[in-house]
Amino acid sequence: MMRLGAVQQAASGYSPARAANLVGGGQAEAVAAQKATGSLPEVTALFEPIRPMLEHALGTPLERAAGGQMALNFPTEAGEGINETGWKDAETPFFGWGGHVDGVWNGGTQIPQSREATDEEKWYSDPSTNGGTRFYPADLGHGEDACLSNFTVLVGVPLSDMSEEGFGNVGLLRGSCHDMEAFLRKQTEMGGPLGPSGPEWPREYTEARNGHGLCHYPPAVRQAAAEREGYETTDDGRERPSKPSSSRCSALTGFACAQMFGRGRR
Repeated sequence: MMRLGAVQQAASGYSPARAANLVGGGQAEAVAAQKATGSLPEVTALFEPIRPMLEHALGTPLERAAGGQMALNFPTEAGEGINETGWKDAETPFFGWGGHVDGVWNGGTQIPQSREATDEEKWYSDPSTNGGTRFYPADLGHGEDACLSNFTVLVGVPLSDMSEEGFGNVGLLRGSCHDMEAFLRKQTEMGGPLGPSGPEWPREYTEARNGHGLCHYPPAVRQAAAEREGYETTDDGRERPSKPSSSRCSALTGFACAQMFGRGRR
């Protein structure tokens, strides 16, 4: 993760407070509003003062942001609901945090809450609820067959004070970008395809409670992070990272964060 330093508040159109006001009100109103605000200029303008820094870091021009995700995270207790890993939030370290690599298929329906309640045909449909598909053939211009799509960098702009843990922070597995790079190179050497369903990366944990736990990043990467950061052994017998590293930044100081990851092309 890069902490991008103080963003110039005077930059044209840059106003975290203005963007935050788009989802004001109670929790229900905020959840409804976030779905309609991603492409509004108050949101896309947040990227502009950050863009020159990223262009310098990446060595390539970047287009203006077409949209953003208003990622709201309301305080809640870890409960009985089944999360993307296929297990209850209460059974998953750090309030049900699962983690994922962006650009992977995440199911054609909402997460099944039991094996019996799963509509297999709808669950395995494309595109998934995040717009991804299970397979990207080389002839679509991706350079090679793959089971995940490309992205360059995830940029987070805080709309409130997140200088302490527990305030809706972005959770990251520190150093895992290097683990992912090494793993994807290994998948390439083994003949691919890259991503879930490729070598040594199952798409699902079929032994999970709902039979469809999403394996959103490779077991080898999860294990490396657990050994590096500390782990908990959960009910499924796996060693999982006990907690992610939390980005700590604040709209009050004009900080932003960025997580870089790229799938190389041949």
